[in-house]
Amino acid sequence: WRPPESPNGEIISYVLFRNNTVITNVSELSYIDTGLDPITQYFYSVAAINRVGMTRSESVSITTLDGIPEGIQQPLVTFVNSTAFTGTWNEPEITNGIIIRYILQVYFTNGTMSFNAEVAGNRF
Repeated sequence: WRPPESPNGEIISYVLFRNNTVITNVSELSYIDTGLDPITQYFYSVAAINRVGMTRSESVSITTLDGIPEGIQQPLVTFVNSTAFTGTWNEPEITNGIIIRYILQVYFTNGTMSFNAEVAGNRF
């Protein structure tokens, strides 16, 4: 943010509001807000304070980006015959955004990877 065009005295500090709640009081003209939730809308405003009082900006709206999915369970694998299988799985408990694809990795019992596929849905 920028200092007020007419500060009417020395600016002592700035108060930053998120969703109309004070989150910090700083003397700098910037602040990094951490610990936000993915794909969530927040409203920010800032107030400039001098020794007589304060003036507050209008709010600006931001929406955080997608995050990493959380809580996916292992797939259910069903063998069709000795050389084929099908697999299904549930969506993660917390998607933190739109799931664009799943990556299915199949390993041999000795730990080496034998198969890697990208799948749009939850069935292979």
